[in-house]
Amino acid sequence: MNILDEVAIRYYQWAKDDFQREIREDFPFLQRIKDRYISLRVLPILKSLNSLEQQILASALLKHFHPRALRLLDGSFTSEEQAMLDWYSEVRRAIPSEELQHRELEVAGKIHYKVDRKVFRQQLKESLESILGTNVEYWGRNEWNYQTKVGKLNLMTFVDIGGDYHQLTYGHCLDYKHDITDAERLIFTNPPNRAFGYTSILAWLGLSSQTTWDMLTDGDIEETTQTLALFCSHFLKSLETILRDLEGGE
Repeated sequence: MNILDEVAIRYYQWAKDDFQREIREDFPFLQRIKDRYISLRVLPILKSLNSLEQQILASALLKHFHPRALRLLDGSFTSEEQAMLDWYSEVRRAIPSEELQHRELEVAGKIHYKVDRKVFRQQLKESLESILGTNVEYWGRNEWNYQTKVGKLNLMTFVDIGGDYHQLTYGHCLDYKHDITDAERLIFTNPPNRAFGYTSILAWLGLSSQTTWDMLTDGDIEETTQTLALFCSHFLKSLETILRDLEGGE
């Protein structure tokens, strides 16, 4: 098995454990994400299920979002998982009454989400620097990318606070940094061949391809900064375990 396949399997197995942590602790990380889709739709669905149903849905979502690992492990969906995934795919498209009421309040101007980007940007940079380091590439005032060495690998973490449809989004991807062959570099830098491409908490849990925040006010800046720092630290520490003792690692 090559390094890429081994990383994909370890990443999937770690994500399974991480979803179990969320279920066991009543979704502490997910509840910190102030986003309409997560707060008003996904979390209510998850909390409406009993423990067994949560386990089945989690397994189905993870298999759906980690197809490479599933193929390598000769895995497949059980009938219960497929049924639960089909149900979830249908129900999450329906707009719940709470979300409709929330929209009405926004249209009426009674709820307004806006943050001071200058303050937000400064606090994020100060907080993330202690975790991801100072090797930063700026793509503009509101987008930047950290490069953090993890063994022979490079963890790239982008942060964006300038979107039209979000107030914050972030993601990680793995790449080799130096001292490798051209073949190894090709494996890790070509997006189709990456072990997990760009990822974030909602991606590794199988809930969404991106993690975004869109329900923030200035009063949420400090908590959101702490939340992103927590997510990045959590992933970085776990990545060190995922990559440990890989062939060709340090």
